[in-house]
Amino acid sequence: WCTPCRDGLPWVEKILLAIDQGEGKLEDLDILASHAKYLGPGNTFCALAPGAVEPLQSALKYFREDFEKHINEKRCPWRS
Repeated sequence: WCTPCRDGLPWVEKILLAIDQGEGKLEDLDILASHAKYLGPGNTFCALAPGAVEPLQSALKYFREDFEKHINEKRCPWRS
């Protein structure tokens, strides 16, 4: 594994899990966006990391309000 996958993807996973478990902070969204940019196309030896973070980049771009709601309510607003 090259450094972006070995070190970067686990950090992304850790932050997303924290958000899912109600432990996320609003600044985590900026950290995720930064990691997604760093792990994006042109920064890795293969397409694994870019393929993993491109959906995240889209989600943050188009559904940021949902992420913020999830963080502020400390739960998933879409689960019953």
